[in-house]
Amino acid sequence: MQFRQGGESEVRSALDAKKGIGLKPQWTNEQAKAQRIEYAAGAPKPMKLTRAEAMALESQITEKEKSKKRGLPTSINKEYILSPEYKAKFRGISKNTKTDELICQKARDMLIHRNNTYYEDMYLFDEIKGSVVATQTHSNKPQEIVYNLSLETAIKKHRPNFLISLHNHPESKPPSGDDLASCGMRKYQKGLICCHNGDVYIYQTGKKPFTANLFDATVDKYKKRGYTEISAYEQTLNQFQEDYGIRWEKR
Repeated sequence: MQFRQGGESEVRSALDAKKGIGLKPQWTNEQAKAQRIEYAAGAPKPMKLTRAEAMALESQITEKEKSKKRGLPTSINKEYILSPEYKAKFRGISKNTKTDELICQKARDMLIHRNNTYYEDMYLFDEIKGSVVATQTHSNKPQEIVYNLSLETAIKKHRPNFLISLHNHPESKPPSGDDLASCGMRKYQKGLICCHNGDVYIYQTGKKPFTANLFDATVDKYKKRGYTEISAYEQTLNQFQEDYGIRWEKR
């Protein structure tokens, strides 16, 4: 895609569009948001932003499990979580057997820690060393990861596409738009979600950006067509795999 050259006012106009300033009708949908991100990322220096910075300006991103109301089961089957069958789900996630085993251990830790709650924990892993480089186990906002100093420092310290992230979903839903957008914005190698029902989701973003709101709107579209909530998420993941180059797997 080619971007025309423009001054500061044009770039700011593009970024301010999310506030409704000077919007033309055709710029009011989610596809237009993605275009604004591309435009901002393609602006000339010194106004040029990285795609991640443009996405961050477009929406404030946190890993958050989308739910209009709570009430789905959040209890775990501890016997299954501690079983060899569950451990096998983490085999081959990384190129390091030690890392795979550590990810499984921390998945078990967070599921036991957050059993029967709506709270989420997060770990970041160094795949090569097979070590935990950052943790957040004290988030106090339901179904949301609050990024603490440990997480932010690790992200700045490590090179892009190096860290593996892991967090839990109490209501056992697939990756949300925020999860995918955050994975791309923070340049994780991949993200993992351990669900309280024992499912494990693995996801990676592609090179083509999209907004969290566009993903969530697509989920809603499938739900209106009669899909169950989980099926609507998975249909959306399939669509975005084709349209935006994401990769995902359920184990």
